[in-house]
Amino acid sequence: MNRNFSLNDLLEIEECDEILEFKCEKTQIPIWLEVRGLFFRLVKSDKVYTNNNTYLNHRKVSNAELVINLFKSCLYNIFNSYRKESDVLITTSSIGFSNHDDNTNRLSDHFANAHINSLVLLRNKDWKWRKPSNTPTQLFHDPLLIVPSIYAKISAKFYSNQDIIKFVEFLKIRSFNLIGWRMSDEQYDYLIKYISNVKYSLPVKYKLYKRFLEKRKVKVLIGLTLCYGSSALVVAAKDLKIVVAEYQHGVVSSGHTAYNFSQALCSSELVKRVLPSHFLGYGKWWNESFNAPIEKHIIGNPHRSEQLKKYYENHKNENNKKRNNILILGDGFETERYIEFAINLNNKLHQYDVVFRPHPRERTHMQKLIDNKYKNSTIIIDDERDIYSSFLFTDIVISELSTGLFEAIGLVNRIFIWRTDKSIFALPDIPIATFSSLDDLINKIIDKKEGYTNALKENELWATDWKSNYLNFLYIKGNI
Repeated sequence: MNRNFSLNDLLEIEECDEILEFKCEKTQIPIWLEVRGLFFRLVKSDKVYTNNNTYLNHRKVSNAELVINLFKSCLYNIFNSYRKESDVLITTSSIGFSNHDDNTNRLSDHFANAHINSLVLLRNKDWKWRKPSNTPTQLFHDPLLIVPSIYAKISAKFYSNQDIIKFVEFLKIRSFNLIGWRMSDEQYDYLIKYISNVKYSLPVKYKLYKRFLEKRKVKVLIGLTLCYGSSALVVAAKDLKIVVAEYQHGVVSSGHTAYNFSQALCSSELVKRVLPSHFLGYGKWWNESFNAPIEKHIIGNPHRSEQLKKYYENHKNENNKKRNNILILGDGFETERYIEFAINLNNKLHQYDVVFRPHPRERTHMQKLIDNKYKNSTIIIDDERDIYSSFLFTDIVISELSTGLFEAIGLVNRIFIWRTDKSIFALPDIPIATFSSLDDLINKIIDKKEGYTNALKENELWATDWKSNYLNFLYIKGNI
């Protein structure tokens, strides 16, 4: 790990025009813009994560799982395509459900219910099919992603990958010369396979998206993680003169690789073409923290606003309830490291109950991990469906990167950020109390002088009246 490694070091790699020259011939989409997120995460896994190749150790999806998901999704879409036209298309992920039985997607459903003529396009996490939410109209995104991927796998067997190898070699040499990062053989092979899938799937994705959008006469696309690499969808929409916006779904910062670009890329028309034109942020503080060349709008956080209404109504007589929990929020990747930290903290700080709340990404394998490794431990797992219910019993919130650190402001007494290479990289300048080690945290908790968040103004983090702000955006930009 490297304590001095920052986002500026990473962005040096793309501070050149040459990196955009390798394109998908049919769509003219630069391949770098589809793979930069993965590439940067591979570098970060070596530079700032304690578990190297964190991003390569994901669950393998079998061909059988893909086929089953494709079949179920297609079948559902066929029988639920009765409404042909939708003014607003909202893309989302099943990660927005708190559990498999939840009927509300916190990411998309508030937007969908705000405008009657909206269609939600749901992607299943890890290609595991789940029932849809209670929104009026919803289809599955998966067929539009799986079919191009299958086509790409077949195409890769019949075409030379010399241009892909040349591009990966370019990235390998450039990253070593600029930041001293040595790409492993495993990472090298993984990138070649990943870029091959991107290259051959992009034209098919573009055609499918364009046909889908044309058929439904979409006027505004409100997308999840469009800046992460959703070029085919964005370009297809823009070619049809559709207004394209990404809605904020979590932490956005000056250290977030998806929302910050080198100066060369910020001024490139090729880059602007594949990025959404608009960003719908939670508040002023977030919108000012990144440099992506897109128009930023202050909307608010729909889920937080709606949950707080219920929170205050349901618990207005419970303000004096005992707050004795220290809530540790998982990051979605280094689960065991967090559990070990929670156990050690609980063993040393007996006056509190230490509770671990898994990231939505971690919930699917949480119980299996506990049963296999921590069955006899003192770990307490937070199984509340919504984080705001957890805050009711919480005195202190701890994490490295979680949005929950900010959601807790005004709702819990104290907040601490675990200052690691990872959090320094992602949140280089943050006015929240920090700690560097277990003993450092314990001393600060006992001392009771730190952890208060007076420096962060709640109204700059979370805009009010999200629904009016959102509908106003649709009216002004989308004429609907």
